[in-house]
Amino acid sequence: MIAEITCFVTKGIAIPVFVGIVLYSDQDALTVKYILTAIVIISCYTFMTVINRLPKVGLYTHMLNKVRISIMLFILLIIWVRK
Repeated sequence: MIAEITCFVTKGIAIPVFVGIVLYSDQDALTVKYILTAIVIISCYTFMTVINRLPKVGLYTHMLNKVRISIMLFILLIIWVRK
């Protein structure tokens, strides 16, 4: 239930909002890169929640979740160091 709600919110709300911010607002190049990185991470997470429903895929999505968390921590570290 929570995964379905998260999937709907990310696909239906977060990604279009971020794309609208990139396309229609005046942001510097670094902010656009951060927003596009967030879009890619959210899209990958949404894809993982969709393929998680298939049998024999749960182990792979668990490994991909660990990779996603590592990537997010790395990106947050880069953002924190640059400021």
